[in-house]
Amino acid sequence: MTKLPVEIIPYFEQAGWMKGRKIDLSNLLKNEFGKYPDNYLIFISEFLDLKVHNIGEREIRIRGESRKIKYDNYIHFDLMYDEELMIDSEGEDGAIKYYSDLMGKKLYPIGMVRDDFTAAVDESLAIYIFNTGILGCVKVHDDPYQGLKNILKNDLYTHAYILEEEGEHKGKWFKRKVPKR
Repeated sequence: MTKLPVEIIPYFEQAGWMKGRKIDLSNLLKNEFGKYPDNYLIFISEFLDLKVHNIGEREIRIRGESRKIKYDNYIHFDLMYDEELMIDSEGEDGAIKYYSDLMGKKLYPIGMVRDDFTAAVDESLAIYIFNTGILGCVKVHDDPYQGLKNILKNDLYTHAYILEEEGEHKGKWFKRKVPKR
């Protein structure tokens, strides 16, 4: 049973989600030796193959001027979106392995966010997004459903932590300071 926040349920319904949705994963994932935790399998089976959008406009200020910009915050729940991130590959490689090693915990991919970021969860289903570019790795939220809300509402940093990738604090998390508006 889902715990999606009420305000994002319409986005999921527009993408084809309904209460009780469950995709058969047996052809996609070979769960030999309990490779994937049960809570991950339950979570991903509810959302797999959905592309959930929140499209709209927001006002921003550039050099003192107010402007409206369009946005499309979305998450595409897909396990086979990139060969180097394929969940069932024999040679686990790429960003999933890199951040798993850096954090010292196993990550399980759930899809992509806005074509820029890989989305993954850990064993407790905390949601992370990352790329190997400027952003690095962000722990969006400890609660997966609140994490999905934060992704769709473009509120990635309110509850987020950033993973330090270099230096003396390598592998440590720090809270991102959010500017007051």
